[in-house]
Amino acid sequence: MSIPTRDDGGPAFPRPRTAFGYSESIQYEQDGMTLRDWFAGQALETVCLLQDVDPSARLTPAYCAQRAYDVADAMIAERAK
Repeated sequence: MSIPTRDDGGPAFPRPRTAFGYSESIQYEQDGMTLRDWFAGQALETVCLLQDVDPSARLTPAYCAQRAYDVADAMIAERAK
């Protein structure tokens, strides 16, 4: 049984292996964060602001993180269209 993989969008800010342009193999010296992580970080502030809109929501950090990654997954799916 294979484990399904999630599209993480690839590296958000890759650095090329060579100093003067991209190498032929397109392998990166350092991948850094994924595009999914970048999108989630961008969405996190808005997700956390939901507490201000509905003070009774009692949002936990785990809830906010999951919603931010839900937004990131939706953004990656939309950009794949």
